[in-house]
Amino acid sequence: MNHHGTIQEKQSFFSSGGVPVKFEDAPSITSDIWIAETEKAQQSFPDIHFQYESIKGDRSGMVLVEELNASGTHTGKPYGFAHFPPVSTTYNFIVNDPERLWFKVKDGKITAMEVISLGDLTGPPGFYAQVGGKMEMPPPSED
Repeated sequence: MNHHGTIQEKQSFFSSGGVPVKFEDAPSITSDIWIAETEKAQQSFPDIHFQYESIKGDRSGMVLVEELNASGTHTGKPYGFAHFPPVSTTYNFIVNDPERLWFKVKDGKITAMEVISLGDLTGPPGFYAQVGGKMEMPPPSED
């Protein structure tokens, strides 16, 4: 991921576009959505970098990435994720809190992924909050 790569290269890590990506504190998504959100972050934070403490795997195909931190400088496109509106480029350097990632791998491809936040500012919401984004619910429609 530190070399960014194309969407097709990112997709090649997964067994399909529908691989479940689960979060402990947010709705699950598919690997295709995860890749699309990663692309948005890379376009907004061109120097985005992922650093981790360790990677451990076992014979059953489980892989654990400990203490993954994402960081980058908001020098690219305005940043928004999911349905939240983009925030104009801030030029701020941000560092997310750490995360723990679990992968299930079969035949060299990821078949499941789980992300566990080890802090408050993680993933796209962490980047978004640190550049001044507000994750507020829109007012109810008057239809």
